[in-house]
Amino acid sequence: MALQVEGGPAIVVSGVVDSGAFSCCLPVEDARHLQIPGGALRKAGEIVLADDSAVPYLESVVPVRAQLLVRASSAVSLRPWGPIFELRPAFVPEGSRLFG
Repeated sequence: MALQVEGGPAIVVSGVVDSGAFSCCLPVEDARHLQIPGGALRKAGEIVLADDSAVPYLESVVPVRAQLLVRASSAVSLRPWGPIFELRPAFVPEGSRLFG
């Protein structure tokens, strides 16, 4: 998946798709790579993870855009697929990416 905020660099990330999850969780390090200003990240509460532990998370006040990327075979590069959409991720201190 490609992620970007307006005026920032696009980053390519992979993660686990969980259709039963209520939100997308990204490590806070991704916010740094997207160059989201610190003032644009706000504490938003706690989120419960799959192991029933609760961790604090941050939300961005600037929109994060996303687009799926696909590769038809190992011989070709990633290509955009489908529309660009807004993603409202929960940035967590650590952990793997979860797309809910």
